[in-house]
Amino acid sequence: MSGFDNGVLKVNRNEVGVKARFFYAANEAEEFDLFNSDGSPESVVAADKGSICSDTTNGTLYVKTTDTVNTGWEELQKGSLTIPITVPNGGTGLTSLTDGGIMIGSGTAAVTVLGQATNGQIPIGSTGADPVLATITAGTGMAITNGAGTISINSLSGGFAWNVITGTSQTLFTGNGYFANNAGTRIDFNLGGLSTGDAWKVVGNGAAGWRINVNGGTKIIRFGSAVTTVTTGYIESTNQYDCCELVCFDPNTVMVINSVGNLTVV
Repeated sequence: MSGFDNGVLKVNRNEVGVKARFFYAANEAEEFDLFNSDGSPESVVAADKGSICSDTTNGTLYVKTTDTVNTGWEELQKGSLTIPITVPNGGTGLTSLTDGGIMIGSGTAAVTVLGQATNGQIPIGSTGADPVLATITAGTGMAITNGAGTISINSLSGGFAWNVITGTSQTLFTGNGYFANNAGTRIDFNLGGLSTGDAWKVVGNGAAGWRINVNGGTKIIRFGSAVTTVTTGYIESTNQYDCCELVCFDPNTVMVINSVGNLTVV
């Protein structure tokens, strides 16, 4: 027996197969050994848990997992390593992976790798099949902008932008709402060029009220069965807080689709 003092390491060559013995405590109550054997040590080599044995015949390493006398040896490694490492053995089954690709499980078979996604592409599922890389499709009234690492989704309508009008005249711009807020003089709103789907809202607030003029051409404003006269007609509030919502049907016709109050049609 030889080794360091104070129970750090002792090598015992008097016991067959024992190459080195390590002691955990000064009283040598806990230890593990290094062994060699010709073949598997299972049911052959007695050792404490944690001991290691090298099978010098097959080139295999074992570790003792129990304190049972000579059983509980578990194999750590084979003598050779097969490349690629298969999925059951903790690998991918592949020797290389697509740069930036996304891996998809395939059971015990080699993993499937999707290609590198372009701007805005994401994996989209398909029942019973692997997902695919695709971009999101914009629905009605939506816009999608794809960028590097980004997807922006926006509503094309965008809601109404609201404006407080205190002057006496204002051109109506589609997608805008207007608070008529002049206490002393009526505000005249004028229709400009029209396209189907243009929309406006006018909300009364100032005591002087508001008027929407057809503003020349062949335009009319239809309010239920009432229709303004061509070129000179108008629709206007009769009370301070009258409101209306208008939509362009065609380049010459605007329809009131919602209103509050008793509007005048001329």
